[in-house]
Amino acid sequence: MSAPPTSTQMTSSGISAKQTGTQMAPSTVVGKRRRLGGEDEEGLQEKHINDSFSDSENEEDSDGYLMHEDVLERKQKKTVKLKVMTQVRHRNEGIGKIAGDHPVPKAATPLSRAIHEYVRMLMGIPRKSRGSSAAEHAAMKKLPDAPSPEELHVWETRRQRREVFIREAQDKALKKYLAKKPPGFKINQKQKRTVEKDAAEMATLKNPMHPVIFSSRISSGSRSKYAHHFAVQCESTLAMAGLPRCTFDWEASYDTPWNQATATIILSHWVKVYKAGGARGFGILSTENTASDREEILRRWCGNKATKFREQN
Repeated sequence: MSAPPTSTQMTSSGISAKQTGTQMAPSTVVGKRRRLGGEDEEGLQEKHINDSFSDSENEEDSDGYLMHEDVLERKQKKTVKLKVMTQVRHRNEGIGKIAGDHPVPKAATPLSRAIHEYVRMLMGIPRKSRGSSAAEHAAMKKLPDAPSPEELHVWETRRQRREVFIREAQDKALKKYLAKKPPGFKINQKQKRTVEKDAAEMATLKNPMHPVIFSSRISSGSRSKYAHHFAVQCESTLAMAGLPRCTFDWEASYDTPWNQATATIILSHWVKVYKAGGARGFGILSTENTASDREEILRRWCGNKATKFREQN
């Protein structure tokens, strides 16, 4: 049998154990620091919200205590706020991913060439003829004039009047709907949206939009791959929207109301042309024909033409 340890040996073991514990402590601290440093911004924000609600709930002062229902209400608000923060984060992540992963198609792609050709046909932008010289072609006025201040004012006023008319119809429909309900009835958002949607549709049917006088630039002799009637149909929609000509406000932002209205109508009609087989000659791949690509192609084309518009004037 081995002899029991002496007091000296026990003391030595104790010291060794203490030293080992002391040696491990720094690594533990480093690990904690690393974990703290690895917390993302979202976690810190949620922790801040939790701490702020917790402090206010447990805080004792001369004003007294929070009622139980107040505490429950605050907890509900905290839950809602955290949910909103999560939704915002997911939305921002999605926007960032789309913005980073969606390059604008090159101008030489079939989709780009098809949209460019359709817009040129609508705006009467001539192609260089085989018999004309470069100087003669350069002297030709290619882009249509931008809308005049008067045209912009008339169109904007017409749009505003239409919006007021529909809004008044919606307000009247809501009052009529609530008048049929018992006292104290509170309408929810789904009911309100349904009433407003039905009222807007009925107002449009009773008082339809009338087309304005439209000045066409389509040339019957143009060398286009598109059938003539595809452009005429688009012009009819532009006239119904109160736009007197197919043109862009070249030196204004693409996102101005006039430019957005024009672009939306052009692209929506081009999609109809594509579905009808009118763009078959361009060899467009269906996987490349997306709404975001079409929008960016027209946006870039409009921006590039602003410089040429200044040069021709």
